[in-house]
Amino acid sequence: MREIRVDLDAIVRNYRAFKARTEAEVCAVVKANAYGHGMHEVASALDRAGVDVLAVADLDEALELRSAGIETRILCWLISPDDDFELAAQSQIELGVSTFESLEKALAAGAKVHVKVDTGL
Repeated sequence: MREIRVDLDAIVRNYRAFKARTEAEVCAVVKANAYGHGMHEVASALDRAGVDVLAVADLDEALELRSAGIETRILCWLISPDDDFELAAQSQIELGVSTFESLEKALAAGAKVHVKVDTGL
């Protein structure tokens, strides 16, 4: 039988090792169920460890983390114009926007934004 064993202490140690080597903020990506490691468990461990930012793919994942009591900054990368920008702003979820339409909606809702610019390869 296949199984995965996740050592949350090791994840926290790895975060702290990166953090100790930089003055920059460290963003831990927990999208896609933390790559199969358990989004809630990993995010909770990193939240308790004082992680700077958690990143997720979509608004549903971000809202799940907020509902689970995660207070750390959350960056949501994949926003569509149909997403609930007001709910994101109320939930203090930072939004990665890549279109003028999304930027306008995010700013109108009072959300903090990160502008994504595709410069090509």
